[in-house]
Amino acid sequence: MNYRRLFAIFDSAPMYEVVNGKNIIGTLDTSFAKTLKVPFVFILGGKEWLATEIDHEMQRIKAVYNKSGIAPKWETFHGTDVPFEVAQEVGRILHTQEDLDYLNKPAKLILQHFRNSVSEINWQTGKWLIEDSEEGLSSVLWTYCGDKINRAIAKMALVLEGVELKASYQNLSIDKHNSKEAFDWKQFIEKLKNYSAEEMTDQAKHHIKASWFSKFSPCLREDTARITLIERSMDYHGAFREMQKN
Repeated sequence: MNYRRLFAIFDSAPMYEVVNGKNIIGTLDTSFAKTLKVPFVFILGGKEWLATEIDHEMQRIKAVYNKSGIAPKWETFHGTDVPFEVAQEVGRILHTQEDLDYLNKPAKLILQHFRNSVSEINWQTGKWLIEDSEEGLSSVLWTYCGDKINRAIAKMALVLEGVELKASYQNLSIDKHNSKEAFDWKQFIEKLKNYSAEEMTDQAKHHIKASWFSKFSPCLREDTARITLIERSMDYHGAFREMQKN
């Protein structure tokens, strides 16, 4: 039986119900709620709440009003990832001087601020660019490939080279100060080109913890759960496609 297909049928957009006493005040995305430990602060319906109890089996959060506190940051891995197409368009807009007529004056000033911040980076659509800091303490690979593709590449760097890379939708970076050995981006990319998307997935699954991510998780075998986590958070087919262009 194909457990992943069965899982895909029943696990559509799971949400956690949030209750205050006997009142239902809304829902939170599972990907957000399952990563946090009580107590934590969140915003729902324009109000600040303090989660006091989580029932993962019932997918329910008990919460009370909160007067002050800092809401947790919803990082891309636990929320909505920036897809490849959007990341590419962001890169194109930031690295050109195209006049966007639909923006008002304040918005154009903000856009120019962001353009100035990357003005020395000569990135072009479809081409990856390596940038080393002047101090030589960090190195960045600019891809604008989106969160899932860059996260997939970062995982392979850890698997094949034992190197931890920071990944965002814009780039991958390494802190040379904390790295034991020099990291050669070009050599690493050429090495990855020898792996198919399926081979990279197979390599990555041995370095993924089969953690709880859905009320249907117990229905999956451990190896299937690992593959499901990879498919949710990484894109090795996209990584393979884009690497062949560079």
